[in-house]
Amino acid sequence: MNAMSAPAAAPRATPADPPSTPSRAGSRAEPPLETSPVVLGGVCAGIAPLPFLVVYAVLFIAHALHPVGPPDITATRTGELVAGVVAAVAFVLLAWSVLAYLNHARRWPFLILQFAALVTAVVFLGNSTTGGPVVSAVLAVAAAIAIVLAVLPASAIHVGSPVGRGRRARRLPH
Repeated sequence: MNAMSAPAAAPRATPADPPSTPSRAGSRAEPPLETSPVVLGGVCAGIAPLPFLVVYAVLFIAHALHPVGPPDITATRTGELVAGVVAAVAFVLLAWSVLAYLNHARRWPFLILQFAALVTAVVFLGNSTTGGPVVSAVLAVAAAIAIVLAVLPASAIHVGSPVGRGRRARRLPH
């Protein structure tokens, strides 16, 4: 037979072969927890401000370095720089709070920052000098949805709050 005629077949797993999981002896790894749809919905709504914060941070910092006339939100280059730095810090904090909430750590930073996003969006909604009302309205609705979903019992169970004591999150099947 010619050596070039057929490729070698990969060995097949037999029923006697163990599944490709870590050794059970000495392993304390548990299967990942299933994330509630309520938590996923809250996270999806909660990330709505993130793209805007990045764009505003870059825009305001760029305007501080290269002034435009008239300035976007303040009358000085320093004010534009401060606004850009505040937007960048808000982005980092909000992204961290979303990750902490999603990773079962805590939801209170997420709730506080979503409330801050809601208040800011409502203030911008009532101020005609901050641009059109559509973006502010969308962000206000998204923050409100994120807050409502984050205070539901399923969210408390997700982060292990007292509401969820005695009940365990469902585990994913192996």
